[in-house]
This record gives sequence, structure tokens and C-alpha cells, in this order.
Amino acid sequence: MGTALTAKEESGTGVEFSAMASLKVGWTLSDKAKARINLWFGNQDVVDASPAYPGAINMREAYLVYDLGNSLSWTMGKYMNHLGWESLEPTGLYRVNFGIVQSFFYGNDAVGTAVGWSDKSSPFSGSFHVVNGYFNPADARNASFRNNLTGGGNGSGVSRSATRNNNNLGLGLDLVMGFSKDSKGNYENNINLEFAYDPNAGTVPGSSLGGDVLQTGLNATIGSIDKMVLGAKVIYRNTTSARPANGIGHVIGTHRQDIGWALLANMKLTDKCSVTANFQEVSTDWRGGGAGATSNQVVDEYTLALLTQPLNNNNLGINLELSYLDTQEHNAARSVAYDHAWIGALEGIIIIP
Repeated sequence: MGTALTAKEESGTGVEFSAMASLKVGWTLSDKAKARINLWFGNQDVVDASPAYPGAINMREAYLVYDLGNSLSWTMGKYMNHLGWESLEPTGLYRVNFGIVQSFFYGNDAVGTAVGWSDKSSPFSGSFHVVNGYFNPADARNASFRNNLTGGGNGSGVSRSATRNNNNLGLGLDLVMGFSKDSKGNYENNINLEFAYDPNAGTVPGSSLGGDVLQTGLNATIGSIDKMVLGAKVIYRNTTSARPANGIGHVIGTHRQDIGWALLANMKLTDKCSVTANFQEVSTDWRGGGAGATSNQVVDEYTLALLTQPLNNNNLGINLELSYLDTQEHNAARSVAYDHAWIGALEGIIIIP
């Protein structure tokens, strides 16, 4: 998914490497029912990313879609949530890495159900979601399913803590308006408005209950310009003050207001390559920290990516990316992220048809 600098600035660099593989299976059960499973191998569990559980298998999707007729569908199971403009998958982006807006605002995969409406003859479509939670990965866990081998448990999951009682469900709404059809009858341009409300989803340390989270976003895509794809998005999130585990009072400094926005342009240079320019910004304000003080942190990201298909084949891609991150802080604690950093990435994609 802009401020005044502090007196002291520090720089840092880092190198990271990860190896992942994915397996996606989709099948038609009947004329009315379809299913999909999406497994990722090698990336650690997002809830328990400790060295004790390396090489986890992450089931990102396992859901059933049933055709209710009259352009209505019913989805149930685990699926990638509807938040944001870019894909939640590493593939499907116009760059190599996710970017700071997506990493901060897009939330976690959701477990729940949704009713959607989509008719190819209409420019409008939408869906309504009821899920275990959008913004805290622990909400997508079974309360009694453990992965503590020393405690005699088994399995590949991590149980929810006592504070994630999950009595409240997250609610989401996704609305899309398309315009300007291509030669195949598909809408090339669209505007997407989204909402999500997730009680107690704010993450705080210790035994506190997170504050309620309300997030709304507006995304737009223009693909009708020759050899160009343009994208823009703005996302706003308000997280109310966290509460102690007993539900009485508030945790000072946990009321947050966050806003992120991004601009992206992808240009096709030849049949074998395209280039992407991308700017993203995330701004965070902490309300009520200390004696009513306000703290602010702003992170800017500038990215240039070269996406290639050297064999002129969709099944082989070699992509390069270079990003620069700049962090500015005012009355805020030092960030654990890079204050200033250049980040390079090389990506190879092989798809077995």
C-alpha cells in the first residue's frame, strides 16, 4: 500500500535472501462449484517466524466458490483479502518487491466468507466479506491448534493467544467501477473503493487488546493508453487506543492514524521487456503519546524496475529492481527500519505450463 527531520540521522544497509516455491491447484467440481488451493513452500510462518520452524508450508488459499445465479457468487474458506490495488502474491506485480504501502496496509490472508456480484455486461461489481480478521495474522488461527513440539503438540499451525479471543469478526466491502472496454469486452480502466473494519485488530506488545481498526482505500488503474499501465492508490487507516487485557482504560500512545499513497507507471519498451517507475509513501501519526504529544514518521520509497522475458515467453522472466528508501521522524522513537537505504533485487520466474 511527506516533515521535519530529527537532529540525528543514521544510515543502514542490509542484504536479504529468500527461496520460495508455490503450487496452485484449481478445479471445477460442478457447473456451479469451483475450488482453489494455493500452497507456498519455504517461506517461514508469518505468525511464528522463529528458527525453530524453518521451511514452513503456508496455505495461502483454500476456498470454494459457488455460483448462486443472477451474477451472484458465494466464497468460503481461506483466501487473499480484497485490500489494496496490487496483487498480494509475489507474482502479478509490476515490480519485484511489494513496496512499503502494500507491506504496511494490505493485511493478512483472511479466513471467512464473502458474497460477490459481477456481470460482464455491467461496469459495476462488488463483494461483501465476513472474516476472522484482516490485520492480525493470529486471527486466522485455530485457538487450540498448536505447533509446540516440546509441549507434546503437533501440526503446522500456531494457536491464538488468550487476548485474540476472536469474538468479533472483521467486515469488508469492495466496490469496483470499470470503464472503457478492450477488443475482448473486458474493462481496461477501473476505480476501486474498499472498506474494512476489524475489532481489536491493532497489534500491541504484552497482554493488551489491540484497538479497533477502520481502513478505507481508493485505487485506480488506467490500461487503455498504448503500451502503458498507470496506477494510483491512497489508503487511510485509523486504529483506536489499545486496552489492557481486562478491558478497562487505554494504553497511552497506541492511537494511530496512517495514510499511504502510491503512483505507478509501467511502459512496454519491446515485446520482451517493460520498465516500471513507482513512488510510495507511508505516514504514521501516534496520538496521545506521553503528555498528549503527537509523533510522526514518514517513509518514502522510489523504485525503478526492469521486467524482461528474454525468450519472448510468458513462462520465463528475469527482473531487476532498484529502490531507495528515506525515513523522516518527528518526536518519534527511532525506527527499526532503514533510515536511508538502497535496495537491489534480482528475480527469476519459471512457470511450468
